Amino acid sequence: MANMACGMVTVQGHKGDILEFTERFISSDEIDNKTTEFGLYFNRSFVYARRREIFNEVNGLCSEGISTFELFVFFAWSAESCIINVKNNDEHISLSDACKLDGVSVTIHTEECDIEEYITCDSDGNLNYECERIPEYECPHCGSVMAIPSYIRIEENECCECGKLGLVLLPNDDDESEAA
Repeated sequence: MANMACGMVTVQGHKGDILEFTERFISSDEIDNKTTEFGLYFNRSFVYARRREIFNEVNGLCSEGISTFELFVFFAWSAESCIINVKNNDEHISLSDACKLDGVSVTIHTEECDIEEYITCDSDGNLNYECERIPEYECPHCGSVMAIPSYIRIEENECCECGKLGLVLLPNDDDESEAA
């Protein structure tokens, strides 16, 4: 089975543009077809919500001006392989082209195994992609080590073993090898 990257997609734009952008993800009621009925879509990119639920949530946004909408998305392998390094064809569209076409700005933060991706793309299609190891933290109370993605506020996290606060960031092995 392929690895799945999952994470939060934050979309900014006008309500109608946000709706168009969210229709590019395959929803849970379309998953068997592995396509969407709304035209060009993101390759291997899924939301586990019904299309109608997403429509109703987006429709609840402010109808005037710029709004922000968040959506939890799963990508088969990585976001990079599904929406950045993809060739546009009769079915698939890249993130950069979708942002330009839909007139939205997007921030995506995913995690998969021990890596996290951070992607931004503005409404002109200007894209920035970063990929790093997920930071590891140690509990000073019980010694448990856990990987916590950087988009999660560490000061709000307690140890998964003992439940106490005060996790300490461990040095990144990559940082140590670069210093040597």
